[in-house]
Amino acid sequence: MNRLPSKDVTTLRDLAQRVAELAATDSNAAKIETWTQLNGLRSSTPPQILVHLWAQAWTEILPDVHLLCESEAGRTYERDLRRRIWMAENVDDDGVIEPIAHYRQTAWLDPYRGLQVRKRWAGEPEDGAAAFIPVIVEKRDIEKLGDPVLHHDPEQASVARLEAKEIFEPTLTVIKPKQYFAAKVVDEFSWLRGLSNTYLDLIDDPAWVHETLQRITDNFRKRFTVLESAELWGVADKADPLGSAGLRFVPDMPDWRTAADPATFAPTLADSWGFTCAEVLNCVSPLMHDAFAFDYDRQLMGLFRFCNVGCCERLDAKASLLHSVPNARKIAVSECCDVAQAAENIGPGYVYSYRAAGVHFIQEPWNRDAARKEMTAVLDAVQGCPLEIVLNIGGTLGKGDRRGKLAEWCQMVRDLLRRRGMARA
Repeated sequence: MNRLPSKDVTTLRDLAQRVAELAATDSNAAKIETWTQLNGLRSSTPPQILVHLWAQAWTEILPDVHLLCESEAGRTYERDLRRRIWMAENVDDDGVIEPIAHYRQTAWLDPYRGLQVRKRWAGEPEDGAAAFIPVIVEKRDIEKLGDPVLHHDPEQASVARLEAKEIFEPTLTVIKPKQYFAAKVVDEFSWLRGLSNTYLDLIDDPAWVHETLQRITDNFRKRFTVLESAELWGVADKADPLGSAGLRFVPDMPDWRTAADPATFAPTLADSWGFTCAEVLNCVSPLMHDAFAFDYDRQLMGLFRFCNVGCCERLDAKASLLHSVPNARKIAVSECCDVAQAAENIGPGYVYSYRAAGVHFIQEPWNRDAARKEMTAVLDAVQGCPLEIVLNIGGTLGKGDRRGKLAEWCQMVRDLLRRRGMARA
């Protein structure tokens, strides 16, 4: 069944052995327990720190030129393994490394039967800033928002599973690749309609906007249930960050460890995390945000056991409205928020999920003083709130010692926690 070159298999098995060793450490097990306590809202849990690198940052930290595998499938496996090992060995955060390997992705979902989000990029190829090109031009174009279509070949998935099992087991447990996305209802509207049109529509024709948002909401519900019915939905690995929030460990929620067959385990919607945000509404009033976002979140988030609400939008003055969103457990607090107002409105009944600023790293040397001031303000504000601090680097880490910047940031936050008696044991 294994069709990868023998040199690729040897490389992957060596990396798999290192992943298994790191996953078996006492410190890794302690991190799992602390995340579980935090997400269970245990008040005595120390704040958790997570560094989450996205695609561009990873190309700066571990460029593909250093990959050893020759085949494309081998390089995909290798890239994932090396990133996980590097984080565990080089970054003093609370990330968890699990003794698992995902088999290759073989399924994909077409949300609207061929209707694609279109962008105009500033650079080529698809580089730099981008603007959305409307595909809903006339209001009657909402008829184009058809049902989602799942493209899935169970036989192809079985081949991918067997390939991964032959390479990695028994060193690592093979699990399914993730099929997961946030319910970004009004954000998706803005992608299809265009940003300028979206803001005008909110004022000029709110009834039509609500009609369209309801169509998108109904479509999201179908996407979720189509994947659930096909036993493809979700993330079987709780060590995978919840969008831009922290990790998924929570008491009594099943994952690959509790499954009869980890390779085919897929959680139900009711036993998984949901995620919703409305970044396009960052600039609107709380009442408008409630009408054009939370009204639709209330329809969808009840599908899940728990959910993360928000990403980069400001929710500090709007957080009190989140009490009406079903199953909300993590609330995003972006770097632009009034962190004290956010803490007051969120309270101890949710995880205060702070999105640390990445802008400090762009300059060289990186702005340590600004980062320290930012973190000090957060720690002053959140007394009594379960806290996770997530450093999402969605773009560049700038020039200079990129790896060193991350290590120094983690050490800085650890020092601040230690001085306040909030550090992990």
